[in-house]
Amino acid sequence: MKLTHQESVVLRLRFGLDDGIEREYGEIAEVLDASVTMVQQWEKRAIRKLRHPANRPLLDRIRETLSQMERDEAFMQSVAQPSGGRA
Repeated sequence: MKLTHQESVVLRLRFGLDDGIEREYGEIAEVLDASVTMVQQWEKRAIRKLRHPANRPLLDRIRETLSQMERDEAFMQSVAQPSGGRA
């Protein structure tokens, strides 16, 4: 099952997938020129589609990619920190 354009936009904005900023239903409703109720329905439908067993391999790849991104970010932060006074 493929997400509709609206479902995709709702998830990306709601969970900050593009820019890290999680948005409220009202903000998303304004962007999509829709009601808050419609945005909530799109979100619910999209999550239901993603939870379908056929999407398990895709979700596993997404989960691994996100984990790798977190590890990379933690590494970069540790490298960027001062070395504790060593010269």
